[in-house]
Amino acid sequence: MAAKKSQSGRTGRRPASQWTSRPGLYVFSLVVLGVIIITFVAGPTIGQFAGVGGDVEFGRYRGRPIELEPGGFMAQQREMIAQQMDDQMRRENPEFAAFQVWRGAFQQALLHEAILYEAEQSGMTVSDSRLTRELVQHPQFQERGQFSQDRFQNMPAEQRMNIRNLTKESLIREAYVTDILEGFKYSEAEETFFAQLAGPERRFHIARFSFNDYPEQEVRAFAEDNEHRMRRITVSSVTAETEEEALSALGEHVDDGRSFEEVARTASIDRWADGGGMRDPQFYFGMEQEFLDLDDLDDLFDQDEGDITRVMETTEGYAFFRIDEAPALPDFDEEPEALDAVRNYIVQFESGRIEEYMLEQAERFRELAVSEGLEEALNLEEWELESVLTDFFPINIGNQQFLPGVQDEEGRPLDQLAQSERFFETAFRINIGTISEPVLLRDSVIVVEPLEERDPPEDRQEMAQRAFPMTYSQFLSQDIERRLLDPQFVEDNFSQAFAQLRRRPQQPPQEQAPQTPMF
Repeated sequence: MAAKKSQSGRTGRRPASQWTSRPGLYVFSLVVLGVIIITFVAGPTIGQFAGVGGDVEFGRYRGRPIELEPGGFMAQQREMIAQQMDDQMRRENPEFAAFQVWRGAFQQALLHEAILYEAEQSGMTVSDSRLTRELVQHPQFQERGQFSQDRFQNMPAEQRMNIRNLTKESLIREAYVTDILEGFKYSEAEETFFAQLAGPERRFHIARFSFNDYPEQEVRAFAEDNEHRMRRITVSSVTAETEEEALSALGEHVDDGRSFEEVARTASIDRWADGGGMRDPQFYFGMEQEFLDLDDLDDLFDQDEGDITRVMETTEGYAFFRIDEAPALPDFDEEPEALDAVRNYIVQFESGRIEEYMLEQAERFRELAVSEGLEEALNLEEWELESVLTDFFPINIGNQQFLPGVQDEEGRPLDQLAQSERFFETAFRINIGTISEPVLLRDSVIVVEPLEERDPPEDRQEMAQRAFPMTYSQFLSQDIERRLLDPQFVEDNFSQAFAQLRRRPQQPPQEQAPQTPMF
């Protein structure tokens, strides 16, 4: 079948702009630190964690705890990120959206603490007069555009202290960023080298072997080779946090005669509890991630219909099971969805099989393309491949904005190519008209033929040269962040803390302290 085309000296030069005259300060402040002066406007909420305070520790920086304190930096960051959260994400996946908000606030709090630590070690501080001038301008103390003595005096003392502390920290942070980045310098040689990154440019013809085209016969062969893991079972479960609680629940069913469904609804903590513990049919390979000891999983699959298992340790706690339908091999001819489940498992956990197969096919194709030509090989009946003709672009790993993006001749982005160093190493090393060795991408294997090479247009080099100060400072900012947040300084307990918040029951409104909303 014919191939199918996809649609697919040292100087410190400074421009005149007020912001780009200090690009390091600008980039680090916006990209890394976020907003320096945090407002006190609360964002909309769609769920709540009640009564969260300093007793929940999300992690530590050099031994200093990162906690959510009312009015503190992490709380303010959480509110700010929540306000920026996409409304559709909140509605469609509120739990994931909440995780993103809290994780973002924690990351900002870590960086904030790191900068304050560095400033403290250097003896950096802020004068009382400078702090007073900032507080006078704070939005919470403004009325009709002027400082209001009444607003200041009527505010609770604790809230005033929170504002004072945050403002002081913000001033110290701003001074740190300025001192580190404002005066950076670079050489003319560096600037010239950077401009030369704009070329040469090449365009390519690419044949693509997609992992989605992994043939059905290979999926069936995997199933036949792993028949033990292809068995499918239907069970109901009861899961408890401790072994003692699980044994107690098992006794209620076996000894006291309570129905399995009733025990599941009242005692189980897993996601099937509300449905009486009943699960959809599951493959052995699909349950492997749930069991800490595969001997327990083997024991489960050795049971007969109606059997009740002993208590077993799982990733969610301690569970026992009722066998609702005994293990059996599916009929893949009659159940295409079962074969799809096997394919999905291979993609997720056995992707090396797909890579090896596609690399072998791509090598066979390459040998044919070398002798017949890539276009001619694509048109042979044996191959049904996607191919693409690209536009001209230079070596641009990661699609840096100051260089032309990696795209096809219609202007559609080719993101996987842009993220692959191996692609650029191969595609720009071989001669024009040469067929490359197969190149492995994230979900495909490609064979590349460079068609043309040219020098970049003059304006491209000028654009790259103008972008150098900002790009230089951005890379410098990222290096500073990596140094500050070196894993040896960071204790990350976020997952445990977030899970602890999710398990907390809400208190009645009259008993609540000022609440910490999920968003």
